[in-house]
Amino acid sequence: MSQAIILFTHIPKTGGTSIKKSLISGRNVKEVKFSGLKKFFLEDHDEIEFLNGHYPYGVHHFLRARRKKYYFVILREPLDQAISYYYFVKQCDHSSYRHPHLEDVKKYPIGEFYKIKEYQNIQTKYIAGFPCHPFSKLLPEMFGSKLLLRYAKNNLEHNYNFFGLLENIDACQEILAMELGLSNLKIKDISKITRDRPSAEELDKESKKSIFEANALDFKLYEHSKKVFHDRYFG
Repeated sequence: MSQAIILFTHIPKTGGTSIKKSLISGRNVKEVKFSGLKKFFLEDHDEIEFLNGHYPYGVHHFLRARRKKYYFVILREPLDQAISYYYFVKQCDHSSYRHPHLEDVKKYPIGEFYKIKEYQNIQTKYIAGFPCHPFSKLLPEMFGSKLLLRYAKNNLEHNYNFFGLLENIDACQEILAMELGLSNLKIKDISKITRDRPSAEELDKESKKSIFEANALDFKLYEHSKKVFHDRYFG
């Protein structure tokens, strides 16, 4: 494993569970689970190799370990990610685990669900990260949105060691393996796959329109990231 601390910006429903298992499966990796900033700040970071969990860019500001950091993220086509997330939450309704957002999914159809600001532009928010995302909420919406998108684009191009696209996951795994000095990253985990979801083509027009409008930043960021990714690795 690389001597750098691996920081994977695991955005929900972007293939992250498979990527994570690829990195740690069969390897003696010292991982720490991110469970919020307060707890993370109090933990011992001296031997950490991989930070597990859902956290935004910028968490390195709270790492006390003085080693190099290796940041990477995988993006997903936003309409597909939005559908997958909604129906994944819907299926997490068991006595052993109920998703924190389950009540909103039960209450609202998918088009209405994404009118709730908390669920909008998740990929942009994660990649813009800390402190940009908290600060942007203090600004008028137009200025906050511009700031988020600008920071997300800048972080992808200049602050992430690697970013990839779920649609090119095989190539992404090969690049990660080479950069981190690993092999056998092509592990597919199906434990968190979304079942019984419509495809983007099957979704009704009104719901699609609502998702496009609510997640406009994610669509802009994804188009930008596709161009940069292909120019960088296949140009």
